[in-house]
Amino acid sequence: MEQIQKSGNELLRMVMAGKLSGAQAAARLRIIARAVEKLDTPYPEENPPGSGRYPRTSGTMDCSELAAEAYRSDLDGTENGKQTARYQWKFIAGENDDGTVSGWLFAKTSDISGLTPGDAIFWSSSNKRQDMFHVAIYIGDGSMIDATLTKDINGVSIRSVNSTIYDHNGNPVNPFGHASPPRG
Repeated sequence: MEQIQKSGNELLRMVMAGKLSGAQAAARLRIIARAVEKLDTPYPEENPPGSGRYPRTSGTMDCSELAAEAYRSDLDGTENGKQTARYQWKFIAGENDDGTVSGWLFAKTSDISGLTPGDAIFWSSSNKRQDMFHVAIYIGDGSMIDATLTKDINGVSIRSVNSTIYDHNGNPVNPFGHASPPRG
């Protein structure tokens, strides 16, 4: 797919510049490829964003399920059979805002200019970890892949990383932070 080729080209430039090893770039490209495989998977409409209701209808996927699938070899996104953006953030970033867990590098910032393809981006309705509600995967070239349900989008899609993300009350929010898979 064209997006995987674009992501691969961006990662290759990073390898050539000495910012990533070939193995790191390959791992990030696998993350993106697993997410892109899920394009057009519908969002579970009977369980709207933030409802926390499980199980999901077979053949549907929300944002945290997409991230868990994409990072499946790097991130265990399950907790008692359910997945949430908040749990994935806790697993990746730990309890400390500047901590690292499992080698993931974490930045609590709404600045997304330094993202690398394969990074996870998180949103919080109150700028606090406990109110984390959305996760997306940066795929390069100013784009992300996520799963959402809005009047215009139903399911897994690619859109601009600058797209407006709304909390469960319909309020627009900025990214809370992002996490990078291990570089070592």
